[in-house]
Amino acid sequence: MKGFRCEGCGWISTVKRVVCPRCGGKKFQEVYLSGECRLLTFTRLYAVSEGVKDMPLTLGVVEFDNGARVLGQITSEKVSVGMKLRLAWGLLRVVDGKKIYGFKFKPEN
Repeated sequence: MKGFRCEGCGWISTVKRVVCPRCGGKKFQEVYLSGECRLLTFTRLYAVSEGVKDMPLTLGVVEFDNGARVLGQITSEKVSVGMKLRLAWGLLRVVDGKKIYGFKFKPEN
């Protein structure tokens, strides 16, 4: 997964930006987000978007070693704050026959 680190303040985004929302900097360095991360917070959703098959849907915010934070689906039924996870890319839902993919996080075993 690719991220972008502001050269001014070090803030990391998964979306390429023109201006850093924290410091106003305009120079970014490409960084890669991979490997282990830890769960900061999560929620379980029982009313979900069309095409989501797994209920309840567990969404979480994870933090990588470099400080980057990412929102994604958690694939485990047993979830606790602080648990170690690993980034994966997977199917999120199917809408009108179109498959939609995105970030998922799997337990580190």
